[in-house]
Amino acid sequence: MKKLYEFMPTVKRIREKIVMSVCLLLSSLAYGVSNFLPYPVLYQLFAVILLTVAVLMIVRYLLRDYVYAIHADENGEAFELVIVEVVGKKQTVVCRVPLSDVKGMLPRAAFLRSENRRQAEIYRYVSEMLPENAFYLEISNEDKRFYVEILADRTLEGLISSRHEQDLTKI
Repeated sequence: MKKLYEFMPTVKRIREKIVMSVCLLLSSLAYGVSNFLPYPVLYQLFAVILLTVAVLMIVRYLLRDYVYAIHADENGEAFELVIVEVVGKKQTVVCRVPLSDVKGMLPRAAFLRSENRRQAEIYRYVSEMLPENAFYLEISNEDKRFYVEILADRTLEGLISSRHEQDLTKI
């Protein structure tokens, strides 16, 4: 197997940095004023909760990146989507999906309007809180149906869509 295409989105993460900074600021403020107000334990508990949210935001959104790769078979045809999680220098394959199992590719806006989103099982492999340019891949194999959220450029979108269309013509 060889890599046919690899895409690592560049994400600014401004929204995530603002939310994290506000949580840290409110946490320190709540802890600082807790000694001067009645029931200091409540303010300190609120400070710890906000601090926990800030740390989770750092770990989930600021330290992680994802690489999306299309692997080719011996004939040079795209057949598999591989998602790699990058944390510092550590790279871990977190998802490997044969393109024959991809039944559809929906943009975020279309997925949010669909009725399937309420009961659907969704795996998110994006490093943004609310990405506007995300795509949801509908994956279906013998026993399970779920969605995978990814960020894709035109080339990756085209490779996934073209393989999906080829599979539909074989049926």
